[in-house]
Amino acid sequence: MDRDPERCELRRPWLRESDRAAFTCVLVQQILGTAREDAGRVTPETCRECCGYPLPSPTRLNPVIASLVYQGANQIAADGGATWREREEAVRSQRFVLDQLELVRDDVSVAGRGKDGSPAKALGQVGLVGWNTATGLGYINRDLATHLPIAKWLVPKHSVYPSLDPPRTLTRIDAVRLELETAQIKTWLRGLECVLFAEFPYFPRLAQCARELGIRVACVPMWELTDLEADWVSLCDLMICPTRFAYELLGDWKRRFHFRWDVAYLPWPIDTGRFRFRMRRRCERFLFVNGTGGCGAFRDDGTPAQYRRKGMEILLAAAGLLRPIPFLVYSQERPTLPIPENVELRLPPASNERLYDEADVCVQPSRWEGLGLSMLECQAAGLPLVTTDAPPMNEYRPLRAVPAPETELVSILGRHALTSHNVTPEDLAASLETLYRTDIAAASASARSFIETEHSWENALPRLIQVLAR
Repeated sequence: MDRDPERCELRRPWLRESDRAAFTCVLVQQILGTAREDAGRVTPETCRECCGYPLPSPTRLNPVIASLVYQGANQIAADGGATWREREEAVRSQRFVLDQLELVRDDVSVAGRGKDGSPAKALGQVGLVGWNTATGLGYINRDLATHLPIAKWLVPKHSVYPSLDPPRTLTRIDAVRLELETAQIKTWLRGLECVLFAEFPYFPRLAQCARELGIRVACVPMWELTDLEADWVSLCDLMICPTRFAYELLGDWKRRFHFRWDVAYLPWPIDTGRFRFRMRRRCERFLFVNGTGGCGAFRDDGTPAQYRRKGMEILLAAAGLLRPIPFLVYSQERPTLPIPENVELRLPPASNERLYDEADVCVQPSRWEGLGLSMLECQAAGLPLVTTDAPPMNEYRPLRAVPAPETELVSILGRHALTSHNVTPEDLAASLETLYRTDIAAASASARSFIETEHSWENALPRLIQVLAR
């Protein structure tokens, strides 16, 4: 029988006034050797999941507690205000729980015991491949290296964006050029049970080499760039879909084209410790995060569509209709269109968690998205979201989902066909005008709660380990 979360002897109320929905796990604090309240922070959902296992102790952890300790150690190690002793004990604690991050085989019951009493199955050695850059993919990889017990990370040099400083993690990081030879790839792969990458494998022979060595191949696909004819796609064993839209789409592809991969759905997690919550009480300024703008599109006749994925053109036109309402835009690319005087254009800050410091509502009129990290990050920071009423953007419980009356079939990167959902500037402006200078406190709290409940690493890590360990 499951334990009652309300009566768990390890649970203590969260003392901060701003976060009454959270609790502190004293066992996590004990293992980490700290009295820090935030180091043992758990949500009610995580508490319920933990109570599906027998009562844990320092010598008998479960995957939920082990993952919370692992993340708490990362949080302390990255905190410049932590003492040397706290950081030292965090590293020791992290090493202690690496062997505890185990899940039973596929026939596990919810209580964490195999039907036949079989022992737990360890995750094993996982290798990560991908950029370490100030881009969406780069931040996905950094989170994977930080939160998941990755054995080693192969980081190719990007042709445009420089690599960031390594995150504070126990993961071994190997920075390499993209032109690795087959023998070098195989040397790096040896000793791994699984190799993981987001969007694509970077090295043409990587998936094939992994299969030849008996190593499982796992991908976090960006559906719009998944080329069904690419050889690596058929070599994957697992597709970890970060949105429900991608999960349904790849499940359909699996059935129709007889791919052998398993398909799993993992609502993509956000580091709620790094993206600190601040209650927004009144909408005084809108934020748009353009980044690199995303891919451009082409019509059937081969002519450019004159727009890109993130919808900068829509945002600037809408802002022009809303003078003098202020907008803050972060972009790595300077727009080709005129910038209205009520729009402040900046380069993104060095750390992406600072993107959300100086605004109240995030506006992302994307035409399509593979994942759309900024739509989740902004809500973790307390900014309600306004976005396009089309999948996967409308999966993120936006405060406003603006209809896209105009759709167009386009292609990106020469061969990937998809539908562009085009919000009109007039509709976007009308939606934003109704929010300006209104009370958004409840929406701000709801945005953070959504991320903690559906998109936190605390909830996602046990599930991610489970699908990788199959």
